[in-house]
Amino acid sequence: MIAEYQKLLEEAFPVSKDVGVYRAISEGVLLADGLISDTPLLNTVVGKDMRGLIRRAGIMWRLHDLSRSGDVEYEAVMAPMLRGRWHCVELRSGVFKVHICRTDEAGAFPEESMTRFTERSVNPQMELFDDPRVLQLRRAAEVDDLYAYLTYSVSQRSEIAHFCWSMESRDGGDWVAHIDALTRVKSYQESQEKSAAEQPTKATKVKFHDFIQEAISQKGLNDNTA
Repeated sequence: MIAEYQKLLEEAFPVSKDVGVYRAISEGVLLADGLISDTPLLNTVVGKDMRGLIRRAGIMWRLHDLSRSGDVEYEAVMAPMLRGRWHCVELRSGVFKVHICRTDEAGAFPEESMTRFTERSVNPQMELFDDPRVLQLRRAAEVDDLYAYLTYSVSQRSEIAHFCWSMESRDGGDWVAHIDALTRVKSYQESQEKSAAEQPTKATKVKFHDFIQEAISQKGLNDNTA
């Protein structure tokens, strides 16, 4: 990892703001699992195969929802993907644009995609920093745009197994900066007596159900007119 970029990442995503993000991820999973249980079409073997996709949608939706209310202290934008007709939630803080990705464990890299490869073009490449003969033309203090991930995974008991802020090198396969946010936020919550996730209200469940229904309907319309 590169100390300059590690400092930038830690300044953009301080532990005090992890509490709202942890809440959003946890409640997003609860919303998704509740939707699956309450929807006959999804509460099947085939429907449960979509659990990971619906959980990711729940997490992105809740992050966006709590950002609008101020409980997540980052700007959250529902933005079109660079490729295809899909949308994603982008979190923005400082010079960072962040996408939400599921990974198997805290130190694992997200599955590669053309979108992630393209977005990482603004990030530094590790071996250039390792070679003392290379003049660094773009130092961390001078950058105005960087790309990072908010990674997460969910245990068999529907608990958050990890969530991290992380910045991968331009060509991939190396961490430029990495924060194990779950570990530090749990310590912070204990010291500050901050509350964790809450059971979503009925009104919140209805809003999420309507969001998913509209998204499926729009996707269906797009497919029919393709």
